Amino acid sequence: MRASVLLTGALAAGCFNPTGSVFASESTSTTEVSSDPGASSGTDTGPGSEASSSTVAEGSTSATSDEVSSSSASSSVDSCGDGQLQESEECDGEEGCTAECTKAFRRVFVTSEVFTGNLGGIAGADQKCQTAAENARLPGEYMAWISSSEGAPAERFVQSVVPYRQLDGVQIAASWSELIDGNLESGIYLTELKTFPQKGTAKSCMLDIAFAWSNTQESGVLWQTNYACGNWSEEAGSGYTGRVGLSDGGWTVDCIADCLDEAALYCFEQ
Repeated sequence: MRASVLLTGALAAGCFNPTGSVFASESTSTTEVSSDPGASSGTDTGPGSEASSSTVAEGSTSATSDEVSSSSASSSVDSCGDGQLQESEECDGEEGCTAECTKAFRRVFVTSEVFTGNLGGIAGADQKCQTAAENARLPGEYMAWISSSEGAPAERFVQSVVPYRQLDGVQIAASWSELIDGNLESGIYLTELKTFPQKGTAKSCMLDIAFAWSNTQESGVLWQTNYACGNWSEEAGSGYTGRVGLSDGGWTVDCIADCLDEAALYCFEQ
């Protein structure tokens, strides 16, 4: 009879295992009520209990570390196509981007604004191109086709193996080597807004057409140091310009303009 009562109590306090053993419920208290005033009324804190507690704590910490390591590994993997540009990617998700996150072509435009020869140096000219692109919501990084003693496109640009195209899709050149061979497939005649460029003041050239500051040879190197408006930081002196729309070498070197004149910039995606 006593054995039966004990078995019934065990089943009530725990979970029955099909193998015949009884597992104590996780919520079952180990506290025993005693009439002895000297008996402990709390949880057993003997050596066996400490070891068990330590084991559980260590196991819990290990599992947490594994989860953190797994999460870190996942977040460090570049994911082409997720719309987030990673260091290993040229582009991700925008028009003109391949499934491998490399550029299928690079954009070229003439700025819709015109400027004097004081461009803030080459860095200032680059920034004018970048600002124009961003205002027109064009993706990518842009640099100005312009040269001085501070540098030239042949030294600064990505020398592309994919085509250069205008914003209407017209191809300018099939690659960097084609861009600098002396003749373009098409003249550069569209702005970042897909409009025709405006004519700035170019009194010294005496032509009623648009020009772009350049001082750059067809090959992408500096033309002449003395024709860069004081490294594109002054409105004194002269600067070489290219005639917008031409496809021969005149697109980049055509007219010596006064640095007080106004001309556009050629902008190339990198």
